[in-house]
Amino acid sequence: MQHRWLWLPCFLWLTFLLLCGGTSCKSLSPTQEKTVPAPSAPLTEERVVGKMEKSEEDSPLPAELFNVTESLKKAFCLKPGDEIEIRVFGRGDLTLVTVIPPDGTISFPLVGQVKVADVSPQEIERRVEETLKEKELVDPQVSVLVRNYAPVSYT
Repeated sequence: MQHRWLWLPCFLWLTFLLLCGGTSCKSLSPTQEKTVPAPSAPLTEERVVGKMEKSEEDSPLPAELFNVTESLKKAFCLKPGDEIEIRVFGRGDLTLVTVIPPDGTISFPLVGQVKVADVSPQEIERRVEETLKEKELVDPQVSVLVRNYAPVSYT
């Protein structure tokens, strides 16, 4: 029957929290209150974020960090030896699975020769869609899937 008295400490603790607002009951006197100084100038996006016109020369960061998008584009480009699958949604006759040849160009039905090396899969999708629209296909939906990447050798 010891369980009967377990509610008492819980009740007292909850009462304390409710009466004190969850913080210490001690309040600060008006002389102890901390005040936040008003900003000297109104907050603007330029003041908060900084000037966007800054160039690489103005920054203490290395210049390589500013070329991240170019580095990422190169990192996700396809190369000879990669195996890709190109599909046009709803058109089983417009599907191709191939390994990118050394010259980086493949032949796709209704499109012809397409350069696929040194470009991203998204760029291939865009190029094939544009060409198929010119061939009067209505809203072609192209997907490029990388099935296998070419082996990489480090020297």
